[in-house]
Amino acid sequence: MDGYEDWQFVQTLGEGAYGEVKLAVSTVTKEEVAVKIVDISKGAAVATNTKKECVILNIIKGKPHQNIINFLGYKKSTKIHYIFLELAPGGELFDRIIPDEGMAPILSQRYFQQLCSGVAHLHKLGITHRDIKPENLLLDAQDNLKITDFGLSTCYRLNNKERLMERRCGTPPYTAPEVLAGKEYRACPADVWSCGIVLVTMLAGELPWDEPSDKFKEYVAWTKKRYLYSPWTKLQSLELEFLKKILIEEPTKRLTFEQITNEKWFCSEIEMPEIVPQHSAKRLKRTLSDECLPMSQPELLRNLSEISSTKMIFDTISFSQPLHPEYMIMSQLDCTQGVSQATQGVLQRLVRRMTRFIISLKITPAKDKLTNVVDKLKITCRQPTPNNFTLQTVDRRNTILSFKVQLIEMMEGNLLVDFRLSKGDGLEFKKVFQRIRKQFDDCIVKPDSKK
Repeated sequence: MDGYEDWQFVQTLGEGAYGEVKLAVSTVTKEEVAVKIVDISKGAAVATNTKKECVILNIIKGKPHQNIINFLGYKKSTKIHYIFLELAPGGELFDRIIPDEGMAPILSQRYFQQLCSGVAHLHKLGITHRDIKPENLLLDAQDNLKITDFGLSTCYRLNNKERLMERRCGTPPYTAPEVLAGKEYRACPADVWSCGIVLVTMLAGELPWDEPSDKFKEYVAWTKKRYLYSPWTKLQSLELEFLKKILIEEPTKRLTFEQITNEKWFCSEIEMPEIVPQHSAKRLKRTLSDECLPMSQPELLRNLSEISSTKMIFDTISFSQPLHPEYMIMSQLDCTQGVSQATQGVLQRLVRRMTRFIISLKITPAKDKLTNVVDKLKITCRQPTPNNFTLQTVDRRNTILSFKVQLIEMMEGNLLVDFRLSKGDGLEFKKVFQRIRKQFDDCIVKPDSKK
C-alpha cells in the first residue's frame, strides 16, 4: 500500500470503541479501500490487539478465501494505526435482515453456505474468529459474503497441536454456552454455534435468546426441546431439524462444518417461491424481489458512477422491484472537505444501505422534525456538527444502542437521511430506525414521486 498520506478519507463506514472504518480513495491510483483506523493511545491492550489482528490477517492473506475480507496492508504513525482492507460495497449482512421477518430462505441458505465455507477455511489455518455475527459479515458488489473484524480472533492450533480457549469473548446472543460458562472450551464448536445463531436471525429476523444460559427462559425452553414459540414457529421443519443439530449445548455432539455440508437442508435446492401480494406475503412465500438483491450486471455497476439525481437512483434500482424500494436507496457519498479534485470522479460511486431514506424537506425543517421525533421517542440526541446527529437509547436487553444520523443535501432539493450503527445489536438498531422512519412518512420521496 502507499503511505497513509496518499489516501483521502471519504466516508465513515463504521465505528467501534477504539476507532472507525472509513472509505478511502488513493490520490495516486484512485483505488477504493476500507481503512480501519485505530487509536492505540487508548490503552496498551488496544495496541496489542491491533498487532495481533494484523498477524491474523497476514496469515489469511497467505492463503486467501473468497468469503474472507482481503488484507491489503498496514501503516502506523505515533498514535494512529491504519489497517487497509478490501472494500465491501454491499454493506453489512444485518442490513438485509428484516426485523421479525428475516429474509427469503433461498438467500439465507446462500449466505450460510458462504459463511460456513469461510469459517471452515479459518479453522484449516488454525484460526478461530470468536465474534461471528451479522454486523461482522459484509457483502461485496456481487453480493458475496465476506467475513471481517478479526479483533477477537486468535490462533488455536499450531503444528497440528490444538490448544483450548479460556477467554470469554464475543457478543452474548451469538456466543456458545461453553464460552460463557467460564471454563476451557474448544474453538471450532464455538464458532459453529455462532454460525447457527446467524442462520436463525436470517430465517426469522430475531434472536432466539439474549444469551445461552440458565438465566434466560427462552434458552432453557430450547434445551428442554420446547419449540412452540417464536422464532422456532417461523421455521420450516427442515430448517428447524437442521438447527437442532447445530445449537446443541454439548460441543462434542454439535455438527462440524464437514458434517454440515452433508446435511439435507444445506444441500437441498430451495425453490423460488411464487409471487404474492405485498400485504398477504408470508415469510415462506416472500420472493427474491422482496429482498435487497445483488446487482449482478457488471455494466450496471460500472454505470452507477454516472448517476446524479434522485430520479435516476430510483430508476436504476427499480429493476429488482423490492417490497420497499425506498429501503434500498443508493446515494452519493458524503465527501468531506479537502478531498482533491482528482478524486471527485470516484466520489460519484454509490453505496447501498437500507437504513436511509430521502425526504422532500429543506435542511432546517428537517433538523427540527428529526429532533422532535427522537424527543417523542425518548431517544437522547446530540448534534456535534450542523448536519450530523448522535442518537442513543437502550434496547430491549437494556444495553446501549448508539447510532449516527447525517443529513445530506442532494440534487433536486431533497435530503438524504442516512443512519449508521455505532454500538449495539444490528436488529435492534433496525427496529428503532423503522420507528423513526415511520414518523417521516408524510415527507418521504417515493420512487414514483416527481418533483
